[in-house]
Amino acid sequence: MSHSCDFTKYKRDEQAGRENLDLFPLLVTAVSRASRIPDASVVGNVRAGRVARYFHLPGEAPLEEEHLVDFWWIQPVAVWELLATARLASMTDLWQRRLQLALARAFSWEDRKQPVPMDP
Repeated sequence: MSHSCDFTKYKRDEQAGRENLDLFPLLVTAVSRASRIPDASVVGNVRAGRVARYFHLPGEAPLEEEHLVDFWWIQPVAVWELLATARLASMTDLWQRRLQLALARAFSWEDRKQPVPMDP
């Protein structure tokens, strides 16, 4: 899970002579199937926006099954390291805004018991 698809533009930027591409990191994190979370109440609370650690992705194509983005595992990765990965999907502008709100909440320690508003 990346906050951007910029890594797909790396080769184009490299061919255009852009420098310092090896210094350009993106934040990535783990994405897990909701069915792999053993506690169903956690998944329900994530769906309701009450767990700051996770961001819920509904089961829509191409994922087919709902997933949870785990913010606890976020780390920077150099763009060139992502080139061997396959991108499964892109987020719409609305979902990117939702993700940004959830990230801000997770890292600001803002009232974590309140649901994240889904319409920014």
